[in-house]
Amino acid sequence: MYLSKYQEYGLRSMIYLASRSSTAAPDMLFAARDISEAENIPQKFLEHVLLVLKKAGLLGSKLGASGGYFLTRAATEISLGQVIRALDGKLEPIPCAGPGSPSLCACPDPLTCGLRMVMKDVYISLAGILDRTTLEDVSRRVNEVRALAIGQP
Repeated sequence: MYLSKYQEYGLRSMIYLASRSSTAAPDMLFAARDISEAENIPQKFLEHVLLVLKKAGLLGSKLGASGGYFLTRAATEISLGQVIRALDGKLEPIPCAGPGSPSLCACPDPLTCGLRMVMKDVYISLAGILDRTTLEDVSRRVNEVRALAIGQP
């Protein structure tokens, strides 16, 4: 699987928000400018990505000088698969590899198409990992590595 910049920036921004949102202040606001600077993402591009994530219901926002973006659900309730689907709509490596999509296969016999069979296996594995992995899981992994890097338990 190859993540487009669009998907990568969406995931990085959501992970950024998850890692900085606390249970004490779950709707803490983060400006697009701050996310852009912290994650080295072009701000105009990021604003488009954040708008799509907002329309998908994964983000909320408040306008104004002290406004910004926030996760609409706990980071434990948002999977990487949900974010990617919100941005791109699919995880399938080829159109006919997803659930119930052999009719999209361009080969002569979808039932015996070797490529479709293998890509369906890839899709099932990939979707399983991305749908099981939450923003909280990624944030926890990052924090563990950072703690090890600075020598803290």
